[in-house]
Amino acid sequence: PEGVALGDIMGRTYAFVTLEKQGGVIMLCVEDYSSPTFNDYINTRDFSHEFDDEDYYYNYHEIGDSAPEGIVFVSGQDSASGENLVLVCNEVTGTIAIFQ
Repeated sequence: PEGVALGDIMGRTYAFVTLEKQGGVIMLCVEDYSSPTFNDYINTRDFSHEFDDEDYYYNYHEIGDSAPEGIVFVSGQDSASGENLVLVCNEVTGTIAIFQ
């Protein structure tokens, strides 16, 4: 795991954890910190395209997001859309993913 953000959704506390090497974000319900429960996993990296080590900043549109690091939870009352958001910055591709 690289980054962690906590967020409250409908009265429940969730942890959002970035996985830099594998890629993606895990969502865990952490109401009971001693026994978190898996909720969801999303990885926007497209492994069907070759990753160009020399030119990855130029082929990110083909490979999707790679190496998620920083993560922030934005509550619905703080977001312009009124929806809860998870913002993830990706080190290798230099992209920002927004999950609603």
